[in-house]
Amino acid sequence: MKRIFLIMLMGFWGLGAWAQTPLPAQTMVVVTKLTNVHKQVQANRQFLPSDSLKAVMVVRLADTMQVSHLHVKFGTSQGAANLLSKTFLFDVAGSFADKTGYMRKGKVVYLTLGENFMGLNAYYAEVKLEYAGGLVSSAKTVWIN
Repeated sequence: MKRIFLIMLMGFWGLGAWAQTPLPAQTMVVVTKLTNVHKQVQANRQFLPSDSLKAVMVVRLADTMQVSHLHVKFGTSQGAANLLSKTFLFDVAGSFADKTGYMRKGKVVYLTLGENFMGLNAYYAEVKLEYAGGLVSSAKTVWIN
């Protein structure tokens, strides 16, 4: 009888392990900033086609334990990745040759998505977290149109 109880207990514990889902990012925003700073910017105006912009994704994590990668998409239409599709290694800080960058302060990760985006008034951004066991979270997305 003890053996049956122990087998059942182990079975329920195993089901619980499979039922765990990876935590997505708590919040995510994308900040765009003019790189041709000699221009004056009026509040609440559309960027001009000649305006060169830098984009930075700010991701707040619920927890940093076991996070191994951040999968990022950045595009000009909903669901698109025509501007950037990249996987960042967690805690590998720096500026990279493709004009992207990674920096972390506590539970907040700053990802430079690139520079010289021209007149970027509409964009889609997405981030998924991958954990050490290979589980990938649901996407945290933003669509500005």
